[in-house]
Amino acid sequence: MTATDHTVDAIVLEYLRGQLTADRDQAARNARDARHEHVQLVNEGVAAGLDTALRRLDAVLGRGQEAGDRSASGPRAWNPSVAGHSPRNPSDGGAA
Repeated sequence: MTATDHTVDAIVLEYLRGQLTADRDQAARNARDARHEHVQLVNEGVAAGLDTALRRLDAVLGRGQEAGDRSASGPRAWNPSVAGHSPRNPSDGGAA
């Protein structure tokens, strides 16, 4: 690969990161503003999935949590793979 190829790749990855961030933020707003619990839960799941994608992309780009990782500052979305993490338990980030 040439230096130009690497530059183009970096630009594309930065653009992708911006789009993922915007989509994650929109899903988080949709979850916050939801009038029905199932809509809230779906949007929280979407936001969590996009947050995971952003963390993985940040790893590829050589960034850490300082790059705007929502999970470091906001409530965690429900994660069924975490022991004791339930969608109904507010103490672990689940919906009230």
